[in-house]
Amino acid sequence: MNLTKVKWYGREAKEAARRGSIDGLRQAAEKGLEASQRLVPVSPYARGGYLKSTGKISVDESVPVAAISYDSPPGKHIAIWVHERLDVRHTSGSAKFLERPLNEMKSGILSAYTVEIGKRFK
Repeated sequence: MNLTKVKWYGREAKEAARRGSIDGLRQAAEKGLEASQRLVPVSPYARGGYLKSTGKISVDESVPVAAISYDSPPGKHIAIWVHERLDVRHTSGSAKFLERPLNEMKSGILSAYTVEIGKRFK
């Protein structure tokens, strides 16, 4: 009887897929932040541009999950207000500055994710 020896690389494959998914999430989040930055309203008044300057991504590799966030000045809660108020006319940018580009990018996000995983298996 002829026996064939097989070397299993399951652990390595699992880690490669995990790293690819994390890198894909990070790339998608960076693209989402970049797209949202073009739409963030900038106040023509004092401290104009504060909201835009706080845009950032964070990636939790243990889950993995990525987030894009904007912050408000201490004691103020403007980030959510500016994002959600469709009735406010901004001199630059618009409401839903984060939601709109992410909805438009849905297929691109999945593509970035799968491309990065695929790179690990070539």
